[in-house]
Amino acid sequence: LGIPQHWPVVPGHEVAGVVVAVGSDVTKFQTGDHVGVGCMVGSDLTCRACKRGDENMCLNQVPTYGGALRKDDPICPVVEGSGETQTMGGYSTAMVVNEHFCISIPKAYPLECAGPVMCAGVTVYNPLSTYGVKEGSHV
Repeated sequence: LGIPQHWPVVPGHEVAGVVVAVGSDVTKFQTGDHVGVGCMVGSDLTCRACKRGDENMCLNQVPTYGGALRKDDPICPVVEGSGETQTMGGYSTAMVVNEHFCISIPKAYPLECAGPVMCAGVTVYNPLSTYGVKEGSHV
């Protein structure tokens, strides 16, 4: 994608945390919910790639770390008062994420365990599920 990087940045993806605020259009989450966020926090959700579920191919995607932030950006706005110009991933004190890119984490599940499970679990599970890998399949 040729996304310019502004250093220093410490990559941190597959994040788990608690929702501290929601926008007026958010319907899936509310303040206090536990959520997980993968390697993206936003995309335009309107292009062909997004409509077929390939948001990672969207030319307007915003990655969890290293993505450009712009004031009043409808995809991924700057966290007010942060002074940041790019997404800083899991090492941020706060982040803005489109609800489409969040998954619900049960409150009883320890957040410190959720990130690693998302990284190794979801990242591997998705292609196995997509391609119908079952017991006895050769990968």
